[in-house]
Amino acid sequence: MIGGIGRNTWDLARGLVDRGHKVLVLVACGHKPEGAESGTVRDNLTVRWLEDGQNGTGLLEALPGVSDLRRSLRVRRELRRLQSRHGPFDVIEFASWRALGAMHSMAKVAPQLLRATTGIAQVPREEGGMADRARDQIGRWVLGAAEWVCLVRSDVVVAPTTAHLEHVPRQARRATHIMPFGVAVPTGTPRRAGDTVLFVGRLSGRKGFDLFAKSADLLLAARPTARIVLVGHDLVDANGSAWERYGEPIKRRYGDRVDWRPEVTDAELNELYWTSDVCAMTSRYESFGLVFAEANLRGVPVVAWDTDFAREVGGDAAVLVPRWDIQAYAEKLGDTLEATTDGRIDGEAIRSLTRDLYGLDRWVESTEALYASTAAASRGEHLTKP
Repeated sequence: MIGGIGRNTWDLARGLVDRGHKVLVLVACGHKPEGAESGTVRDNLTVRWLEDGQNGTGLLEALPGVSDLRRSLRVRRELRRLQSRHGPFDVIEFASWRALGAMHSMAKVAPQLLRATTGIAQVPREEGGMADRARDQIGRWVLGAAEWVCLVRSDVVVAPTTAHLEHVPRQARRATHIMPFGVAVPTGTPRRAGDTVLFVGRLSGRKGFDLFAKSADLLLAARPTARIVLVGHDLVDANGSAWERYGEPIKRRYGDRVDWRPEVTDAELNELYWTSDVCAMTSRYESFGLVFAEANLRGVPVVAWDTDFAREVGGDAAVLVPRWDIQAYAEKLGDTLEATTDGRIDGEAIRSLTRDLYGLDRWVESTEALYASTAAASRGEHLTKP
């Protein structure tokens, strides 16, 4: 498995190991996060961090796609080294369709499965000057080409939603399977803090943080007991800090009623989900939207824009608002807080529905079946859907 090592990747890798498989995770990055596990973290599960020591601030690094392409070369070299030492892999999965897998895709040495999540070519910059937009356009061309190589060279492509299929080239759609992500089903009971809205995600334009901050301002002004908890890293770009532009003004205005936590542990995030009343999801685009599953599995309703992915993933449990209507979003947050408090929203029903759709066991089983059929196809056998 090649790509990021977020909670999802950990859960999938451990689930596959529990079912008797040997899993190696490669993560190409500038620097390994402090405290991150490395090496053999348990029997049959190994994590390797391919650090290049770059922080993305040099002159060459400013060119679009340079860091991704450089890291893809490191991945390719490491794969060849590992295969020469340990023998061929049954399946290689890329958890991202950006440039990371392009060099390997052009000279494949094992069956390849690509999990097509959001790529840079799909999300243009919403803000910034002409120079920023021009740079991003070049980046979309460069990385879009790499994404295309990964997609058309993969034996199997997995899209997490049908809404995301439109971003898969037609040449690759014939080998594309729809497989929603899975989330470990949490144990615990709700301990709602009362009138608390949770936002989880990077403070970026794609996550709609600017839209959320404006809606939160209206909610806090109209509802004196409401609180906002923000969980996510700041985005600093050519326009400066997203927190300084959108978060600090409401923090100054409402003080302790706005709580920003740039970094939390998994245990801390789990506690925040259990103690929040409503989860806000203002993403302009997602290939899936894990926040839906994470919040709903704890009985927390999610308020989101009425987009294709939100309708598909959130289903009957989603609370949808006309796109980009800030006033309507603020009002819906308030209405949902009241409905949660007076019992009109059945949290246990939300949990049960989500458990059936997005439980981790189902995802691991589907992935295992698809790995097996991908490996079988590479040996000339018939490829069937799991």
